[in-house]
Amino acid sequence: MNGRYGIGREKEQGVGKGYPIGYFLAESNWGRGATEAVSLLIRYLFTEADVNRIQAEVMPRNEASKKVLLKNGFIKEGTLWSGKGIVDLEIYSM
Repeated sequence: MNGRYGIGREKEQGVGKGYPIGYFLAESNWGRGATEAVSLLIRYLFTEADVNRIQAEVMPRNEASKKVLLKNGFIKEGTLWSGKGIVDLEIYSM
């Protein structure tokens, strides 16, 4: 394992259920296996947990994390603006 990966609490999505995912990699592990690990999370959620939506939040400057999500089929939905630029988050989902 090259970092920490997790599944958040279930969120009702109107006609189904969805889950947020998250991951953290130590700097020494950047570029090593995150794409594959996220793929495993996705496969588990769609086959075992019967979800219809998976969401991830990314800081706008974290280009590597955005690439991991895009490679796994996520699409960018938009940006949550804090109003002060302190904790802006881009929302990706599938």
